[in-house]
Amino acid sequence: MKDIIAERDLAGIGPEGTKFQITLKLGRPYMVEGEEWACAVGAIGLYKRMREVHGNDSFQALMRAIKMARRLLEYFIEDGGSLVAEEDGTPVEIAAIFI
Repeated sequence: MKDIIAERDLAGIGPEGTKFQITLKLGRPYMVEGEEWACAVGAIGLYKRMREVHGNDSFQALMRAIKMARRLLEYFIEDGGSLVAEEDGTPVEIAAIFI
């Protein structure tokens, strides 16, 4: 993804106990066909492929990308995973990331 505007590194612990890096990334919203906007979002480490969300304007596209990033982490937790801080391994709550 080019033109990243926000990034956050976390560590994930899978249901089987394996620890790995997760990098959340948000791209700068950009205009696509007509008046529609798009914004790239990813949870690298959980998913190989970046996703793109669309909105009526740049603000809506960005807000939808943030919501998608949260949902990707929530899916991971629902499947039995957990999040910890990379530096010291303390548990990280999703709500603390998206305040």
